[in-house]
Amino acid sequence: FNNQGVGIFLNDNNGVYISNSIIAANSEGDCDFTEITNQSDNQNNIDTDGSCNVFASNHITVDDPLLEPLAFNGGATQTHHPQPASPVIDAGDNDICAPVDQRGRIRPQDGDLNGSLVCDIGAVEVGEIKDVIFNNGFE
Repeated sequence: FNNQGVGIFLNDNNGVYISNSIIAANSEGDCDFTEITNQSDNQNNIDTDGSCNVFASNHITVDDPLLEPLAFNGGATQTHHPQPASPVIDAGDNDICAPVDQRGRIRPQDGDLNGSLVCDIGAVEVGEIKDVIFNNGFE
């Protein structure tokens, strides 16, 4: 997210297999799949320019994925935490979702608080008490 250059560049005739991922707001475009083969399988991804929607299912293109700046949000590496109204929250596919997020937190959670456990797209699963305590503002 928000990198200099192309988010994902494929320069040989191989397949691409990406799922429940955010590839967005990169300075030279999100994906360059000019050499992609029909053996590719991209599922439940989100981008900001539509360039990753090649051999894809359940693809989402948005103007802004509404992610916070890169920071330590728990775990060993920095991540972009989704903002409360982010379209990535509960937009993943539970059948292909990793069992834990990049921070080691269990997936799926109920990030939008509608009573359904659905994976989020991206590295961070929203749904822990500290992640959603102010989801709808102050009460």
